[in-house]
Amino acid sequence: AFDADRAAACVEALASGLAAIHEFGVIHRDIKPSNILCCGSGRGELFKIADFGVSRSRGLKQTFAHSALGTPGYAPPEQILMEEDKLGTATDVFALAATTFWLLTGEELFVARSIADILQLIQGKKRRSIRESKRLVLELRDQPRVCAAIDAAIAHATNGDASLRPREAKAFSTAVTGALRLH
Repeated sequence: AFDADRAAACVEALASGLAAIHEFGVIHRDIKPSNILCCGSGRGELFKIADFGVSRSRGLKQTFAHSALGTPGYAPPEQILMEEDKLGTATDVFALAATTFWLLTGEELFVARSIADILQLIQGKKRRSIRESKRLVLELRDQPRVCAAIDAAIAHATNGDASLRPREAKAFSTAVTGALRLH
């Protein structure tokens, strides 16, 4: 799991990258840990978004790849259920929030055996807390208010209803990094 400073730098970089992608009218649709490249180390470490295989421009009905599902646990309901009219920037915000949970814990936010079970977890109101993870760094574990703020930001951004999620990755990033920098 990332420490607070590294996680904040990564979330900010990913949000900035998503903002640039969204500015050009593209929805990535597969933000997940394995699609994030980490280059360098320390303060000079860079984080880059990779794999645009299922991305699409707004208004385009097909993706570059033939898969529309994305990755279960990181793809929101509108993507899993192929509700094309509901796909938008909030789709990527959902995946960024699920990825942020993984960055901080080394664990999946939504753990289930089937897509139907994942959908049920996403539609539920309860979310796992980062404090439930054994891998959460001690600097964060010892700060329940900071963890609660991060949990609230992740829960908001992974709402099952796309219209209730932040539409901009930077809004999510601001909430998370503000809490991470309080530690």
